[in-house]
Amino acid sequence: MKKLNLRWGNSTIFFGTPQVPETGDTPLFLIHGYNVVNAQNAYDEIAKRMGRYYTDVVGVWWPGSEFSWAFWLARHRAAKAGKLLAPWLKGDVEAHSLGCMVALEALLAGAKVRNLILAAAAVDNESILKGRRYGDAIRNAERVLVARSMHDNVLRTAYRFARLDNALGLTGP
Repeated sequence: MKKLNLRWGNSTIFFGTPQVPETGDTPLFLIHGYNVVNAQNAYDEIAKRMGRYYTDVVGVWWPGSEFSWAFWLARHRAAKAGKLLAPWLKGDVEAHSLGCMVALEALLAGAKVRNLILAAAAVDNESILKGRRYGDAIRNAERVLVARSMHDNVLRTAYRFARLDNALGLTGP
């Protein structure tokens, strides 16, 4: 598994110079969500199971935050991370929670991917509809899959409280 680091050192708050690995024609990019200090174990497990289907599996580290109360600030970092990631994003993308915003921002900035999987997406449920923020962005993906759960308590309570709206990962589009 390869690592694409957008963090400054090991910081979960600050950006550094992107450390971009070379990839083959069909990589799988994995993008963690908010409040994740270390996604290495999860990335390794996914790479072990999915690596035979891809030329490379690339784990993306972005400064989401390690503070549970910093969701508002992490949203701004997710948008910046997406713009920084856009030039290198290709192949397939699997993003989780606020990492879905990173992926969508990368597509909004011009990245083109084959498959985009948004798992428990912590973005507004209307955001991928035509005329909304990411409505045009999802056209840069050949296929989009929204994996949602109406039983996700974090999206049902914390997201709704923070954004006064429903999350895509809770209700779907």
